[in-house]
Amino acid sequence: MLPRWSVAALVAVAACGDEGGAAPTLPRCEDGMTCVNDPGGHCVTEGVCTKDADCPTGTFCRDGSPGGCSEDVGPRCRTRPFSFFDELPLLRRFNVGEFDIELDETDPVIRWVPPREATTVACALFTCPPELGWVDAGNGHGSVQLLNADHCVFLFAATQAERGLFALDWENRQDTHRVTCADEEDYGRYIEDLLVGCWAYDESRIIAATQLQRVPPSRVAHLGVPATMECPDREADGPECFRENEKVFGLCVNRTCRRRCRQAADCTPFSSPGDPCFWECAPVERSVLGVCKQLPPLPP
Repeated sequence: MLPRWSVAALVAVAACGDEGGAAPTLPRCEDGMTCVNDPGGHCVTEGVCTKDADCPTGTFCRDGSPGGCSEDVGPRCRTRPFSFFDELPLLRRFNVGEFDIELDETDPVIRWVPPREATTVACALFTCPPELGWVDAGNGHGSVQLLNADHCVFLFAATQAERGLFALDWENRQDTHRVTCADEEDYGRYIEDLLVGCWAYDESRIIAATQLQRVPPSRVAHLGVPATMECPDREADGPECFRENEKVFGLCVNRTCRRRCRQAADCTPFSSPGDPCFWECAPVERSVLGVCKQLPPLPP
């Protein structure tokens, strides 16, 4: 069986080093960037972005069209206007054959029939779309790795292929991070989506992978994932909720599940230039994301 550490190296969740010490702190960010822990530490921008990693978890870098609440100011960190994900990143980036997984009808487990010659199957539950890319190790060597594992891998396990299941349970929770921000508030994990995918190894390499599949929040509610628009009956704002009609996660403000935003334009993603803007992205205490708030009507 493939050593588990070599599988974890792909996912980059073996973050605390061989001795299990604390994660190192991130160096100071460049001007115009702020370090946030959400949950792993990274530098995010308030202005123009160049890649998704410049944005808080739960948003992505998008060059949005001008609209009623936005101008043509270049790419900005935005929330996704609707629930959409690419099913094929594991297959495309690993460039291997496909095998199938399925969510059990009653138990919170993912099941598979292992590919022929597979000795190990690794699976992850992602809270945002996984980003895979080539990481150069020098001397002409390198490998494909999950570049946003710190922020997106919620559950992870690598097991003998014949076991045939991945438990969506606390035993597979990932709470270690490669880096953290020094003296910065921990904002916790923002859930953008719940996607599960697996990949299989023989004795030395990845030989097969699966499409990503969406997991309904209700199937992992036992892990503290919000599954409804219901908000806690308390004064503090910020807990996550799930806007069932739109199939997107929101934030609780004044005990109401509000749509999340980074820019006012996130609240009216399909408006046209010249349309009046009736929304603002209102800040939320102890959150790097805001919520959509409707402005009062213009006077006649």
